[in-house]
Amino acid sequence: RILSENPKDGEGWSIIAPIYFTYGQWDKAAKAYMGAAQFGDITMAEKSQYLVLSAQSLINLNQGEFTANISRIAAMAEEADPQNQMAVFVNSLAIENSEPRDQAIEKWRDFLDRFGAQPNELTKRAENKLFQLQTEISRGPTDQQMQDALRMTGAERSEMINNMVAGLAARLEDDPSDLGGWVQLMRSYIVLKRPDDARQALKQAKIQFQDDAMAQKTLLETSNSLGIE
Repeated sequence: RILSENPKDGEGWSIIAPIYFTYGQWDKAAKAYMGAAQFGDITMAEKSQYLVLSAQSLINLNQGEFTANISRIAAMAEEADPQNQMAVFVNSLAIENSEPRDQAIEKWRDFLDRFGAQPNELTKRAENKLFQLQTEISRGPTDQQMQDALRMTGAERSEMINNMVAGLAARLEDDPSDLGGWVQLMRSYIVLKRPDDARQALKQAKIQFQDDAMAQKTLLETSNSLGIE
């Protein structure tokens, strides 16, 4: 009742917001945290935290689905405090869900550039997100190519697969910064029973990412799983 009479009471919103959040009343929690962010006499760091909690409440309300409003609030949270790791993480998720894939990859790289030096659960999740997106971009045949493959003879299919792998290898020569592409190339060579080529790809990738500890870790895990050194 007090807040209905004085909806600009930022302190009041900040008191009631965590109660709503604790009891899973996500719509009310989102509104309360937004009120605390908008009307409280607070620092930018506190504003960022209230905004990210408002965004998280809405994400929970929408069962993990991102909306334009969530993306807007997440961007505001990061803008208020670029050092708020959770705010940057949630904004990165929002970008992944609303923007082209290359922009999402760039955002996750930015996140890891900022926070990767101190590994924690969020940086591990960011590494997985980045690797997944990079791998998806490098992931072989399109739907049309798969349809074409169904009409091919065994020899024709084999030729098509080899051509796609050769195309991926050529693309990596032009842009060797695609970690997911190197991983996919190594896997493809193993499938094609070309382990020497897989080892050579691993060697090239290690040189390319010699100053990137996270990439080196990914390459080590991949090579171990494929049985190559």
